[in-house]
Amino acid sequence: GIYYCSRMISSQYGVEFVDNQYEKICKVYSIWICANPPKYWENTINRYVIHKKNWWEKWRRKLESEVSAMCNLSKGIEEKGIEKGIEKGIEKGIRKGVLVSIQNLMESMGWSVEQAMKALKIPEAEQSIYADTLRK
Repeated sequence: GIYYCSRMISSQYGVEFVDNQYEKICKVYSIWICANPPKYWENTINRYVIHKKNWWEKWRRKLESEVSAMCNLSKGIEEKGIEKGIEKGIEKGIRKGVLVSIQNLMESMGWSVEQAMKALKIPEAEQSIYADTLRK
């Protein structure tokens, strides 16, 4: 039955509508009278319907909420990244400032690397990092 009705619709092309004028398609109906049906189908009327159902509104709402959640997630990730970047930038700036201070003391006072770091009270655990950097 569906095949037959589909053929009735497609036969309208060039008669009822052309190109993409699908709004001009006419409804089609097909009535089938079956002689000698099985007992369980006797005296019954069956209706098969193909109709348009607008799923877009339901899907649009769902998509909007999912996109919103993803945007919030990416915003959070971005903010975390910015925060980490700022922390690393501050660390790098402090290290560079300490290096410049060590170099200035070495030049102006004629001190060794160790003397300059001692005067700046740089923790022993960090002294090798600065010393290695200055020797390069």
